[in-house]
Amino acid sequence: MRGQICLALCFAVAPQAVRTLKVELVQHHVPVPADAGDIDRPITSYSVSDDVDFFAIAYYPVSPDNLLQDLTIRTFDKRTGTWQRASFGSIGSVLEITRHKGLLYVRGHDSPSAGPLLVLSQDLHERRKLDGWPELLLDDGRVVFQRSMRHFAPTHAAVLAVYDPVANTERTFYPSASVANDRGHEWVRQPDLAVERSIESVRRGSGPQFIDIRATEQFRRITPDGLSEAAGPERRSVVTCDMGVDPPACRDVGR
Repeated sequence: MRGQICLALCFAVAPQAVRTLKVELVQHHVPVPADAGDIDRPITSYSVSDDVDFFAIAYYPVSPDNLLQDLTIRTFDKRTGTWQRASFGSIGSVLEITRHKGLLYVRGHDSPSAGPLLVLSQDLHERRKLDGWPELLLDDGRVVFQRSMRHFAPTHAAVLAVYDPVANTERTFYPSASVANDRGHEWVRQPDLAVERSIESVRRGSGPQFIDIRATEQFRRITPDGLSEAAGPERRSVVTCDMGVDPPACRDVGR
């Protein structure tokens, strides 16, 4: 659905009254940029981030065909009084803008189980487009994120990855990079069994380089009609991961 999402769906995902860029800027007490030719044009499917030093808005001008076209991102550095502006292809409704260690993370929406995550420098150059959503921001600048999954599938096996902005790389670490997981579809040895895995929380652990994950996992049998049924009990567990080693080392510490 990326790039071709109707406004009706966007409003269903994140209901918003139709507003203009000018209304949002006035509400957040930031000046109007000199190049804002679309200042009075209605905008939709947008998100705002505003703190003491920095303001950002990611939005789509409402188009005659009611489709989300080019994404516009504007930022205002309150310390220097400078605006930045850039345009990108559609990422669906903008769910969230997060600023972390000099980078902007702009989260889009494809489905309830998937969405692109733009990683932008503070001057709005694209560094990477991740496929998923942030779960935890680490003190060293890395970001733990959950990878996207196919929404309409018989099972969904969630996995976690970590993005390193210094190396501009990403890698899966939970359950393991060696596990054959194709956007949430994860087979076990039997050809008709797959894994269902949900991740309830990702939190800081007992030390500065550790995180704790709470997850639920179950084997499910894929039926001839393409659905799934339980093939074993649910198992709830707490997993601790040492993020200070490469690759991160995770171990199950029980319930």
